Amino acid sequence: MLLPEVQKRVGVAADRNQLKAMLEEVGGELELLAGQRFGAAEVRSVSIDSGGLPFVFAPGFRTQGHRSDHAIWPVEDPSNPGMASVIQILEPRRLSSQAIAVGSALQFAGNLVVAANKAGYLSADYLRLWLGKSFDNTSRVEFFKSLLDQANLVFVPLAGYEVGGWWFQITRRITWIAGPRNDIQQLVEPLLDPAAIKVGLVGVEPVLIVARLTSHPVDRAFAFRIWPGITRKADRPWRLAAQAVHNHGVPILTLDERSSAPEAGCQLLLLAQWHGLLDKDESGLAEAFAAAYPESVNRVRAAMQMPDSMSAAAILLESLLRPGFDPARGADSTRRYVSRKASIVIIERRKLDQATSRPWESFGIKERYYYKLLKRLAPKESGSYVVDDEVRQRILSYLRDRDKRVDSKTLVMDLLLERGFTKSAARKWLYRHHAHEALSAWPRGARRTNTVAASQEMNER
Repeated sequence: MLLPEVQKRVGVAADRNQLKAMLEEVGGELELLAGQRFGAAEVRSVSIDSGGLPFVFAPGFRTQGHRSDHAIWPVEDPSNPGMASVIQILEPRRLSSQAIAVGSALQFAGNLVVAANKAGYLSADYLRLWLGKSFDNTSRVEFFKSLLDQANLVFVPLAGYEVGGWWFQITRRITWIAGPRNDIQQLVEPLLDPAAIKVGLVGVEPVLIVARLTSHPVDRAFAFRIWPGITRKADRPWRLAAQAVHNHGVPILTLDERSSAPEAGCQLLLLAQWHGLLDKDESGLAEAFAAAYPESVNRVRAAMQMPDSMSAAAILLESLLRPGFDPARGADSTRRYVSRKASIVIIERRKLDQATSRPWESFGIKERYYYKLLKRLAPKESGSYVVDDEVRQRILSYLRDRDKRVDSKTLVMDLLLERGFTKSAARKWLYRHHAHEALSAWPRGARRTNTVAASQEMNER
């Protein structure tokens, strides 16, 4: 449907097959970020093995018109009426008369996810261990055969807890991909052959489900996809994809080795807000943000002379609410994003505040760096630097150019890593070469693509 419109905009001379391939690539990326397929509704029959847990992840499930051979209770998404990402398949063993606030529940969920990640439960090695312990040789072969049918949804239980009137569980689906066509709009990890990403036994990305156990059927449940230590090529503007992903997708929590429990809990709260899962008065977001990113919050607090961390966190959050974090860039990118936003907030707010005695704070930099810039950019008279509007403008221009250089360096670093450089080798290469030389840079021993393909790759960036 989009092809005629796109061809009309770019010109009738454009190659139709090339445009179609580009649209399919963009559509596939959006479906991966959303975690579900878009398009006409389909009727499918599936068999579910939840691993003994009471909830399963089923993105794009319609709450009306389904049939089942036993009772199931889809939990409607608050932001997409008539749709569900979570299905309740077992009755709770007991109900709670009251539950802790949703903000507290999501912060506990952050603790659980980080603990599971550090314990190795989210890794492929754990799935292999589970396969080895759960089956003997004969039954394992039969189990693998059953996975060839992608209508068999088999979930491996990784964690399950009931705390404060809420249920928390982490699972990974395990399946067998027999060819290039499959119905999984999620990341997968090979379990037998590390090189066999498109075929073979795979573990699908982990999923966290948080459900409130104050009624049966459950009236509130959230699902979060988990990307542990994952970064992907992200050369498309996130602001253009964010609205579609937030309105129709399943939230993605990114983790790495540095992720802390407060950071993960804060991310879950932000994700729930971006995806329309929370009411305005129930997030507790400022407190969680101050605990997750104390360095950035304290910078804003000190620069703007605010009374407490909660006030500084609230100011910083105003600039973070849209378009949010791009999950494809990973957890470390989120930290850099928050730090950069803190600098921007400080600069912008200081423009409105003339009653400051510490000029370096108006630029969002430290005192020592400020005087280094003065030594380079400001004239001296009688042993003192002359800081007028012209000098201030020079400093601002220098800081903007520095940010551009950092962004350019980041893009080149991503390109080198994609081409097979290790991190240390890529850093050495950047130290010894100009950025434009990255077009022809390849690690030693790697097959080199032609110059045209490399140029096209860099232009797309």
